[in-house]
Amino acid sequence: MKDAYFKIDSKTLKKIISETLKNKSPFLKLLFNSTTKLIFENDTIKINALMFKYYIKIKEKPYYLNGTYMFEHNLPLDKINTKSLPQNIKITSSMMAVYVPENLITKNIVLKNLTFDDDKIIVELTT
Repeated sequence: MKDAYFKIDSKTLKKIISETLKNKSPFLKLLFNSTTKLIFENDTIKINALMFKYYIKIKEKPYYLNGTYMFEHNLPLDKINTKSLPQNIKITSSMMAVYVPENLITKNIVLKNLTFDDDKIIVELTT
């Protein structure tokens, strides 16, 4: 068995979100870039935007890389167009489920660990 891991820091994630927002609204992108701070700690992503504080916390993760990842959150759903979310993301007022479909790669890789900590998303995998 071989172990592998990768890390995504908060600055990179913020840049990815910013680029996604650029296509939706240049104003939202500007507001996000100038006022939002992402903090990753204790398996939680804390989002501080202006005077608002939101979080996304890991609740359940599958054994293999594919499967359903469950997160607890307090995101403002009235400000999110949930109809535009990908079909593999289901969100309610306090929970979010992200389904990663099975394929040749994902069904053979074990998700050893997934953490949000030290301002990074850390994914450890094994085969």
